[in-house]
Amino acid sequence: MNSPETVLKNSKRANNSIMTKVLPLAAALLLMLILCSCDDASTLMREDNEYPLVVSTIFPGYDFARSIGDEKAGVIQLLPPGAESHTYEPTPQDMMLVKKCDVFIYAGGESDTWIEEILSEDDAQGRVVVSMTEVSDTLVEEEKEGMHEGGVLSDLFGEDGEEEETDEHTWTSPKNAVRICDAICDALCEVSPENAGYYKDNCGKYTGQLKKLDQRFSDTISKCPRKCIVVADRFPFRYLVNDYGLDYRAAFPGCADNAEVAADSIVTMCDYVKDNNIPVIFTIEFSSGRIADCVAEVTGAKIMTLHSCHNVSSTDEKYIDIMEQNLINLSEALK
Repeated sequence: MNSPETVLKNSKRANNSIMTKVLPLAAALLLMLILCSCDDASTLMREDNEYPLVVSTIFPGYDFARSIGDEKAGVIQLLPPGAESHTYEPTPQDMMLVKKCDVFIYAGGESDTWIEEILSEDDAQGRVVVSMTEVSDTLVEEEKEGMHEGGVLSDLFGEDGEEEETDEHTWTSPKNAVRICDAICDALCEVSPENAGYYKDNCGKYTGQLKKLDQRFSDTISKCPRKCIVVADRFPFRYLVNDYGLDYRAAFPGCADNAEVAADSIVTMCDYVKDNNIPVIFTIEFSSGRIADCVAEVTGAKIMTLHSCHNVSSTDEKYIDIMEQNLINLSEALK
C-alpha cells in the first residue's frame, strides 16, 4: 500500500490532467447559465412587478425564500449554480440586483465583506436586509487536531491562534434554518404587508418540515454507536455536529480558500482513521476530492459526500432533500 506522500503526488498529477480537460467545458456551461439568468433578472427588476423581489447571495437563503414567498415573490440567487462560493466576485448586474431588491439575504461573515461595502454605500428605501449569522445562534471557527500541521489555519487564526472568526455556515443546523426562515418571513411581511398571511402560512408549513428534519437527525444520530466523523476537506459543519453531539476531524476549517494541505496533516488523518477503524470519510460538494482519495487509498475507508448546501448544481434541488441525504450518509459513517 502506498504512503500518503506518494498517493498525494500521484493524485496531484492526475488531478491536473483532468482539470485541463474539464475547465473549458465548465466555463462554457457557466457562461450559458449566466446568460440564461439575465432575462429572468431583468424581468424581476421591472418597476411594475406585483410582488417583492428577493435576492439571496447563496442557495440556503434562496431556497428558504422561495418556499416562503412561493407564487407571491420573485426570488433570485446571485451565486451561479456549481460556482465556488468562497471565490465569488459580484458582477455589475449583481450589484444592481442588490440595490433594486426589496429583501436581500446573505450569509454574513468574512466572505461577504463586499456586501457590507455595498450596503454601507447604498441608502435604498424600503429594502430589508437579512444576515443569516445575525439571526442565528453562532459559533466560532475552531482548530482541531490535525488541522494546524503545515500552517493550514494561519490565515484564519494568526500565528498565535488567538483571533476568532465566526463560522458563517449557520444554515447547516436545521435549528438555525428555522430561525433564518422566520427572519425571511418577517422581512417579506414588512415589504408586502398585504400578503403577510400568505407568507406566514407558508413559513409555518416549511418550518414544520425543518423541525421534523431536526428530530430525525436527533433520533437517528443518538442511536449510532460512533460519535465522530472525518471530513478530508474543508469543514463547514460546525453547527451540524454541535447540535447532535458529534466530534470531528477535518483537513481545513470551513472558510479555508484553496488551501494546500501538508503531508503531515494527511498522515495525522490517516493514522486517526486507521486507529479508530473509521469506515467512511467525507468530502464536500464541488471538491476535487484529492485529499479524500489519498486517505481512502491509504486506509481503505469509503468516500461519501456531506453536502454543506452552500451551493448546488441546479436550483431545482431542495435544502431538505439534501439534508435528508446527509442524514443517510451520516448514518452509514456512524455505524
